[in-house]
Formats: sequence, structure tokens, C-alpha cells
Amino acid sequence: MAEKTVKGPDGRIWEVGRMWFHRMPRRYKRKRFNENTLEFADLAAVDGPAALVAIILIAIIVILGWMFLVPAMILLVDLLFILVVAGLGVATRVLFRRPWKVVVESDDVPAQRFEVPVVGYRAAGAKVDEIVYQIQETGTPFRA
Repeated sequence: MAEKTVKGPDGRIWEVGRMWFHRMPRRYKRKRFNENTLEFADLAAVDGPAALVAIILIAIIVILGWMFLVPAMILLVDLLFILVVAGLGVATRVLFRRPWKVVVESDDVPAQRFEVPVVGYRAAGAKVDEIVYQIQETGTPFRA
């Protein structure tokens, strides 16, 4: 949620903003490494020290590539996927006029939370500004 923090005349601090996602994304579990699946080639067939050094260098390059390049590429693909899904979500929200949730939350010990549905991105931003002004003036997010 993109937030604005505002302090009312009574000293309470409120956070006001648009909620971008209605659900928190689930974290996926990483697969555990299984040591029993490793198989190594028989190095007895190597003729001479130059071939052995070449095999060791190739193995080091493959391992370093596996450790650094593959995760970086996976990260980039994941980032691209997240950007595409977020773009589609915003486009769907705009095209089908699905309301944005403007969330108002206090920092009190029983925290107060209000959600106001507003159709339109600009209208939601205007509603955030209106609620911020209302809190600054009266100390409550809504007119009494």
C-alpha cells in the first residue's frame, strides 16, 4: 500500500493510502538439495595433466555459472513475470472499473482500520488527499 502518514490534532498518527493488492502473495518453498542424485565421471580415463586441468577448469566454470548466472536469470524471469502480472492487474482494474480500496489505519493499541472503495485511480488519490486533510483538521478520517 502506498501510504501517507498524517498526525491529527489529538496526536494520533494515521496511515492513509491505496491498497494495490487485496491478498498478500504466498511465498513458495524452496526445494531441498538431494545429495544422492549427484554422479561424478570417472577421471581415470584422463590422459595427462593438461587434460585434467582442462576438465577441472571446465567444471569450475560450470559450477560458477550454475551458482551465479542461473539464479540471476531466474530472478530476472521472476521479476518480468511479476511486472507483467501487476500490469495486467492494473489494466484489468482500470478497464473493468473495479474499485480501489483506500485504507485508513491508526497506530492506536486497538488499531482502527477503515476501507473505502473508490472507482478510479485518480479518484482514489483524491480520496486519500481528502481523508488526509480531514484527519489534519478534525482528528478523525470521516466527517462526524
